[in-house]
Amino acid sequence: MLGIHPVRGRFFTKAEDQPGAARVCVVSFGLWQGRFGGDLHLVGRSLTLNGELYTIIGILPDSFRDPFFTSDVWLPIWAYPNYMRDRRQNNVLGIARLSEGVGLQQARAELATIAKQLAMRYPDTNRSRSAVILPLHETVVEDLRPILLLLAGAVGCVLLIGCANVAALQLTQAFGRRQELAVRASLGAGKSTLMAQLLTESCVLGLVGGLCGLGIAAGGIRLITAYADNITADIPIGLNTPVLIFLLLVSLLTGVLFGLAPAWFARKEAMNFLRVRGPQRAQGTIRGMLVTTQVALAVVLLASAGLLLKSLQKLISVDPGFKTDHLLTLEYRVPRNKYPKGAQQTRFHEQVVEKVGALPGVESAADIRALPFSGNNASRIVSFPDRAPAPAGTPWIAGYNAVSPEYFSTVRMPLLEGRFFTLADASDRPRVVIVSRSFEKKFWPNQKALGRQVLVPRADTDSTSAADLFPATVVGVVPDTKHHSLMEPEAPQFYAPYAQDPFIFATL
Repeated sequence: MLGIHPVRGRFFTKAEDQPGAARVCVVSFGLWQGRFGGDLHLVGRSLTLNGELYTIIGILPDSFRDPFFTSDVWLPIWAYPNYMRDRRQNNVLGIARLSEGVGLQQARAELATIAKQLAMRYPDTNRSRSAVILPLHETVVEDLRPILLLLAGAVGCVLLIGCANVAALQLTQAFGRRQELAVRASLGAGKSTLMAQLLTESCVLGLVGGLCGLGIAAGGIRLITAYADNITADIPIGLNTPVLIFLLLVSLLTGVLFGLAPAWFARKEAMNFLRVRGPQRAQGTIRGMLVTTQVALAVVLLASAGLLLKSLQKLISVDPGFKTDHLLTLEYRVPRNKYPKGAQQTRFHEQVVEKVGALPGVESAADIRALPFSGNNASRIVSFPDRAPAPAGTPWIAGYNAVSPEYFSTVRMPLLEGRFFTLADASDRPRVVIVSRSFEKKFWPNQKALGRQVLVPRADTDSTSAADLFPATVVGVVPDTKHHSLMEPEAPQFYAPYAQDPFIFATL
């Protein structure tokens, strides 16, 4: 579907995509060259993943870049530890290629119809779900597009200012070359010949400037990759054929456009050299226009930079709801085949927190399911035992997270009311939750949330079936936090102890 062909071996077949099929995997080019030293006989050998043997059947090309994650090994989806054939689960992402002649709106309409049919057929799990189609390119560059457009605009302004400056210098030089050009004209050079000569000189100047810019760009890329490898690991940057073609076109275009005025003026002066007496008005007019253009562009650039700095200052001053300094994070998963039960997963997470927290230089450690600003998130449909459920089709939804008892103190999130979680809030104890201030304001306006109960789904589901709902008592209230973006509005959130909602995935 992506147009990718293996450099060695093959990719998965439909038969290998069924539960219980032979365990096979595909490895990345980087893993093949790095971990396995470019072994030409790697295809067909075994690889141990999460305690299970997999046969390597193919190697991805070096040019392949996953649009969402950096992965070393690829499995059929049924073998993914988090995958299960349960309609309550929604932790997979679908990617599709539209057929020829099918537009985005047509695909969206068809998928909306399918979603409605699923909602009617499976009301318990699909009633409040819809489907969204987004172009892959827009999804990948969604956060980068505004920044790149802003940088492109700034670079364009700087380029135009520089070109106007060079054009003014060329204009002055052309005035000093009147005698030379007049001699050329008297020897038979026509107007077009003089224009061509001067434009050629201007284009050569533009190409030389482009080559200098190319050298600076190559050095800048080396600096960026050396000092910002955390960015370039996810967003590969470099000089490629499209960049070089763009550079060539821009260099020639700027040479022609900004060489026209000096060339036209010089050609005119050459033809009238014998009748020249004192400064020419045309030169002053053209130079004045160039200076005015430079000043106008500089004002636009400075104003834009000022607005950008002001926006940046506002973003920096936004309180995310916790302290971000001196925090290190990492995501990890435990193999489900080794830790199949929730109690085993909980114990593993507790040992991680305990041992890392005891390391020299570590002040405290904690686990959270979906780390803010990581791209991971979850929500739950909530209801309450003391009131009627939400109207059909408009369920009450709140952001959800599972955390270890040390989380709030580790990220310096203050306690507004009640208490934090403790190790006593185990899986065999009554369910408890901590809610945000927005959660309290929305569901108990002008009242206190402490001691009240929330009906929450059983672990890892968003079912609204009465059999899957458990009462949980609110034991604490904390401030609202930003989870997806610093610009997002306040929204209801609530937290559960990791021990009461265990899972194989966590963020330390």
